[in-house]
Amino acid sequence: MRRGCVICALVAVIEAGCRAGVYRDAMEATGGDPARGAAALRRYGCDTCHTIPGVQTAQANVGPPLTAIAVRTYLAG
Repeated sequence: MRRGCVICALVAVIEAGCRAGVYRDAMEATGGDPARGAAALRRYGCDTCHTIPGVQTAQANVGPPLTAIAVRTYLAG
């Protein structure tokens, strides 16, 4: 029983360490400005064609969804 608890605790610590820094603030991570990003989204009409997480008006299916675009290795079809 004790061995199982130690293993669970070890797995939890390792997993937490792997996630450290993943959720950094956008400005810190990229030097970008979220307000300027929102303005660009409106100016270029990105929500007209794409589904964009966190943007209620962006639920279109014409272009590819922009979910997890930062970690994709293939962007175009």
